Amino acid sequence: MSQIHAKIPERTHGLNFFDIDKDLQRHLDRLQPGEAQRWHSKLMEFGAWVGGPLDSEAIYTDRHGRPSLVSYDRKGDLINHVQHNPAWQKVTEDIYRHGIVGLNYGADPASYLITFVMGYLTSNPICRSIVRRP
Repeated sequence: MSQIHAKIPERTHGLNFFDIDKDLQRHLDRLQPGEAQRWHSKLMEFGAWVGGPLDSEAIYTDRHGRPSLVSYDRKGDLINHVQHNPAWQKVTEDIYRHGIVGLNYGADPASYLITFVMGYLTSNPICRSIVRRP
């Protein structure tokens, strides 16, 4: 097992993905110390959401709710529509509500590094609810 994986708990579901990633926090603090401090509470809030509700929806979607292609409508006409599970659509909206794009705009914008970190947290495979295997 690598040293990086040794620092991550076996089960991560329900944990704050930002809080448990100390390396990420150190890099952020090194790259943009002022921004790291300024947005710390927002990243902690986002990390808790990612490790809880978002992770639950990701687990469900990965196992049971994958998108499917609906090729034809009821009349037999070709429509080629991608059908997403409603929970996935809600999570997508919630990600935007949390500011993954919007924090970079407005009167007091965050740096792009902050929203990059948010994107990283939503897709970090190390922090997904998987039991590590030796």
